[in-house]
Parts: sequence; C-alpha cells; structure tokens
Amino acid sequence: MATSKTNWKSFFKFEKQLLTFISQQKILAGNKDGLSYKETLYKNSILERPPKFIHAIVSLQDNTETFIKVQTDIEELKRLYLAVSNKANYPSRFPQLLTPTPLQINLSQHEAYRSHVVSALLKDDFILVKRYRTNDQVHLVNADIAALDNIGIKTEVSDKFGKILSVSINDLIYYANTVNTAKSLTVRQLSGMQYTARVRYPDSFVSVRMSYSLLIVRSDIPVLESLPQGRRSHRLSEIKEKLLLPITCETEIFIKEH
Repeated sequence: MATSKTNWKSFFKFEKQLLTFISQQKILAGNKDGLSYKETLYKNSILERPPKFIHAIVSLQDNTETFIKVQTDIEELKRLYLAVSNKANYPSRFPQLLTPTPLQINLSQHEAYRSHVVSALLKDDFILVKRYRTNDQVHLVNADIAALDNIGIKTEVSDKFGKILSVSINDLIYYANTVNTAKSLTVRQLSGMQYTARVRYPDSFVSVRMSYSLLIVRSDIPVLESLPQGRRSHRLSEIKEKLLLPITCETEIFIKEH
C-alpha cells in the first residue's frame, strides 16, 4: 500500500507535468512562467514547489485531441488530490476548463482587505500596524516607537522579512477611549490583490463573475484587461470614525463602539 508521502509525490509529479503541458499552449492573458514549479533551497537541499497563485488564460486553439487530454488530466489531478488531502476545496491554482467556450472574458484587479474587531483583553496581545520595507530604516523605527510611547502605547518590533512594528491592543483601546471614548475598534489591513474574471457565455446577457486563476478555453476568444484599480471607496471608511495615530501606518483603525 502506497504511503501518504508517495501519494503526494505522485500528485505533485502529475501536476507539474500538466502545468508544463498547459504552458505550451497559447497564452491569451498572463505569463506562462507563472505556471512553473519553483526551486527553493531548504536545509541544504533543492526542493520544487508548485506556484502559490496562477493568473492566466490559455487557449487550446480548438484542438479536439488537446481538449480531451486536458479535460481528462484535470479530472485525474482532482482524483490524486482528493486521495491525499482532507480539504474540501481544490487549491486556487488548479486549472479550470470553461465550457461552453465563452464569448469574451473581462479581467480586473483591485486591492483586497481583511478586517477584524479588537477590544480590551485580560491577557494583552499585539497587532501589526506598520512594515518597514528595508532593515536600514532604524531611525524611522525609533522615531515611530518614541511617538507611540509618548501617548502610552507599548510597541514590539520583529525582523520577519523586514522590520515589523506592532502595538499593544490594550494600550490602543485605552488611548482610543481617552480621545474618542471608544470601547472596541475595527482594524483593517491590506491583504493583497484580488483578481477577478467576468465571463460572458453565448446566449447569456449576464456575465459570470469568478476568480481569475488558471482558466482554459477551447478556442481563442477576446480577453480584455483593465488597468489595476487603486483603492476603492469602502463602506467602513465612509461610516466609521478613524482613529489617528501620531505615525503613518498601513493598518487602518476605526472606532467600532463608543
């Protein structure tokens, strides 16, 4: 009986072969290099890792043999994955074969955010408020720490992929309660870019919205890409009062409850 490790190896080997084959087809959008496994150094060994995200649209150019192969291989990839994983959903990088062939696909991307509510804790914790892009910004880090210390907010600095500044949640709540009589706060942070595809099918007046991942179509179709969108207006920033700190920071903090 095959071990779990052996099964994972079989899955990754098959996925790599399938992605390589798909990358050899006609790319309508995206970059074929994004479909490649990447080599990384781990404990003096070279490991191959699958791409974390794939954003590409690929045409099979109405080749029936290629279409059948890709269709069959996608089902086999799913089978191999379910044999070794206990997760209900497939990875976002998995290829999706769009049928029937769409009339057109419109692509867009914009900033995405995650937010959560914080309030006073029996055991204090810290939340990230700022990243410093290079480790040589010591003077800026020290200035920010001093500015926050002046208003009674404790800080922590870590060195994970550049310096990261975090602040005490309890001190932040106390400060917010002092200046805004706030009891809880909503913290919002940029989580990355959201890639969206709007797919228009024949005989349909409404486009289907889906994630722009690895999308495969049977034949060439128009693909329209919009420019990356800047920051969208957000309901949170429209209806909630913002808590201002004496430093510039990427994390936005809003008054949740007075």
